[in-house]
Amino acid sequence: MTAPKFEAVCDRLEIPDGLRKHIAAEAPKKGKLAVARGILPAPPKALLAMQYVLLGDPDQEVRDEAEQGVLGIPEDRLINLVDRHTHPKLLEFLVYRRLGDKRLMELIVLLHQVNDKTLCYLAEKGTGRIIDMVSQNQERLIITPQIYRFLERNPGVTPAVLDRVKSFHRLYGIELPDLETQRAEAEAKKREQDEIAQAAAAAEAHRAQP
Repeated sequence: MTAPKFEAVCDRLEIPDGLRKHIAAEAPKKGKLAVARGILPAPPKALLAMQYVLLGDPDQEVRDEAEQGVLGIPEDRLINLVDRHTHPKLLEFLVYRRLGDKRLMELIVLLHQVNDKTLCYLAEKGTGRIIDMVSQNQERLIITPQIYRFLERNPGVTPAVLDRVKSFHRLYGIELPDLETQRAEAEAKKREQDEIAQAAAAAEAHRAQP
């Protein structure tokens, strides 16, 4: 990470200034491993955020230890570390890697800062109360109507739940997005961007020729 980007990430994760030196790119590996393993003396919420940062560390051992560290935190303890200030990307990681922790998922699904990707994943993979909580979140059904498409993919979602969500969308005049169309449009846009980048590179190479 460049210094400005690193500082911005730490700011968003609310990592105290005095602790950032332990996870900076140039920090000693021994100190990084202490963070990754959760043994560095630090406030628990800050330590969790620091472990998350180390998931992107250049050193494979540090990354592996950080992942094991986060995944090894007992659910009872982790529940006390997650709140409305927890960064959305950290919540995303927890949902994707700890989906089986039902109480943790029930806490996360209610947080306003949860991003669309995380909520759609819960809609597709969640069970029991998670399905109910996602399908009854009217604010997010309005903001992110594609949640319905992910509920459709979930074998645990009953037709009654889908009908209720569809009726809610109809009541508010919301048209459900077609995921295949969105995917095709995104792929077409990427191809166009790649072609522009290739053309620019070719033009630059031509100008560089003597």
